[in-house]
Amino acid sequence: MIPRRLTLQNYRSFEDVDLDLSGIEAAAITGPNGAGKSCLAESVLYALYGEGRSSTVDGVVRLGERESSVKLEYLHDGATYSVSRKRSRGQKSELQYLMRGRDDDLWRALSGASIAETQAKIIKDLAMDGALFRHSSYVGQGDAAAFCESTPAERKSVLYGILEDRLAQFGLLHEASKQTVKALDEALAVAAATRERLHALIALRESTEAARSGVQEQLDLSRSKVAEAEAQTKTLRESLAQHDAELTRLAAARTEYAKLEGEGADLARQQDEWQTILDADQALLREAEVIRRDAEAADRLEAELKEFAERREILRLAQSGHGAAHIKSRAAQERYTLASDQARLRERVPCLQTELQVTCPLLAQANASHHELTSLDEQRTAAEQAETAALDAAERAEAAYDGGHHASAQADYETRVWARPELANLAGAEARAEGAKTALREVAKRREASERELGERRQECTDLELKTAGAEHLAESLRVAEALLEAARSEVEQCTRELAIYDERLRQVAEANVELEHIEQQVANQGRTRTIYATLQEAFSRDGIPALIIDATVPALEEIANEILAGLSDGRMSLKLTTQRLKVTGGLAETLDIIVADQVGERPYEDFSGGERLRVDLAVRIALGRLLAQRTGAPVELLVLDEVCAPLDEAGEDALIDCVMRLVEWFRCVLLITHRQSLRDRLPQQIVVEKDGGASTAVVVA
Repeated sequence: MIPRRLTLQNYRSFEDVDLDLSGIEAAAITGPNGAGKSCLAESVLYALYGEGRSSTVDGVVRLGERESSVKLEYLHDGATYSVSRKRSRGQKSELQYLMRGRDDDLWRALSGASIAETQAKIIKDLAMDGALFRHSSYVGQGDAAAFCESTPAERKSVLYGILEDRLAQFGLLHEASKQTVKALDEALAVAAATRERLHALIALRESTEAARSGVQEQLDLSRSKVAEAEAQTKTLRESLAQHDAELTRLAAARTEYAKLEGEGADLARQQDEWQTILDADQALLREAEVIRRDAEAADRLEAELKEFAERREILRLAQSGHGAAHIKSRAAQERYTLASDQARLRERVPCLQTELQVTCPLLAQANASHHELTSLDEQRTAAEQAETAALDAAERAEAAYDGGHHASAQADYETRVWARPELANLAGAEARAEGAKTALREVAKRREASERELGERRQECTDLELKTAGAEHLAESLRVAEALLEAARSEVEQCTRELAIYDERLRQVAEANVELEHIEQQVANQGRTRTIYATLQEAFSRDGIPALIIDATVPALEEIANEILAGLSDGRMSLKLTTQRLKVTGGLAETLDIIVADQVGERPYEDFSGGERLRVDLAVRIALGRLLAQRTGAPVELLVLDEVCAPLDEAGEDALIDCVMRLVEWFRCVLLITHRQSLRDRLPQQIVVEKDGGASTAVVVA
């Protein structure tokens, strides 16, 4: 992976940076402390893997801003790739992955459906994850000498960490073997306890069989009690059921008896009503002759009374002076009034005896009054004739009307008029009397049948009451029998449960014998298996096979380190890694010492200082990274050295610059991060990082 362009927006302390890194082989990233040099280099790691030194995911966003982004374009395996990672505060990150072919100007999207899927593609294409990138391409502050300045035991731990993916299986196998041994120990302990339990269970066989025999005898006795109680209970239940049926019949008979009593009372009431009707009609028929005579007399007297009333009215009119004379007097008065009005109208009519008299309204009124006078004259003549006739009639009425006879007829009428409505009733009295007699005979017949049936029901109720008199005693006997049955059944259930318990114990004893044989065989097998896994546990520990693998890895690390160290020292220096040394007390001790050889001879690493020691540090550190990368097949083309010159004097700085220039032989791009101004112009290119007013800037200086 060779960086070609790096673009930052609001990333950490950088506000807006766009660096063209194409053509850079060896460059110094310079600037004062705190300007953001390491942050600039780490932005490559963030773009590729989303990793960095920020404690929170939003820590990459520049203070006061809402969003940050890092975009990295790089060459890899002949193609150009672009990775762009964005982060908004409080929201999800965004990751875009593009590729452009060697002879293609168009970008092709490689992003997956999610950030995780896209990240997996980047790791797969580069053949390295973030951890491998840091180990192989990034030498942090104080990291260059970390391996060499560690103790031999710590050096082995570093190698173990580098080979972790290969040695992890032995760790898993060691833990699995350890857990298996632990499980076998627990199983053996359980088996021992099980054997003790089985022996104790087998020892209870004789006492269990004796106890079971006693329970079996009690069970047989209880079952005979249950049979006797069931037979008695059945008999009592059948008797009680029969009594219940008779009680049901008794209730029905009493209901029917009450119904018949009601019907008898109703028939008696009907008989009384029909007898009353018959008595009334027969009494009416006995008075039939008197009723007919008085009714006829009432009709005759009513006609006489009407005639008396007419004669009395005529006599009254004649005696009161009214009638025709009154009519005659009134007609004369009206004639006089009309004659006067007619005369006055004729006097007022000026058109009399002229041609206008036909249409004159006054003359028309006068003519109307004349017609009325004529009519009044006719009425007066009729009244005079009526007056004469009335006087004649009054004389005749006075001679014909007898007041005493009228009063006597009225009194006789009032004593006989009662017979009129009775005469109407008399017409249907005979038919009603016959109907009443027929109804009385029918009601008497029905009443007789009802009383006969009522007697039968009364007798039936008496008989049933006698039969059901002992029902309470029978119910009490049934309750006692059921209680005895329940107690006998409880005894059977209890004996059955105890018998099942003893049977289960005997079954367990039989199984215990079989299980004991199996346990003995299992213990023997588990003992042999435990011995095997205890041996494997020791073999898979760090001092076992992993230690042998590390010992086998040391020659490869030594070879790569010597290749780099020879290039950094013009072949003057070499190193040797020893994994064992002689103990003072005799024998060999595990170790990992670094022995360095130069023109003077072989000496321990700790005896060197300055530039020579720096060359060894870089050679070993870079060899570790390359060894790790070789195991994954990932090419390492970028090397970042972060402040590796901290302990160096002027001669050491010269050696460092010489090393950086020589490292270009193994890496396509080498970046040296330093705050020393003395090193700024010692490399072909510089990336100058400065900070002004809280915002960092970076520019490439050729």
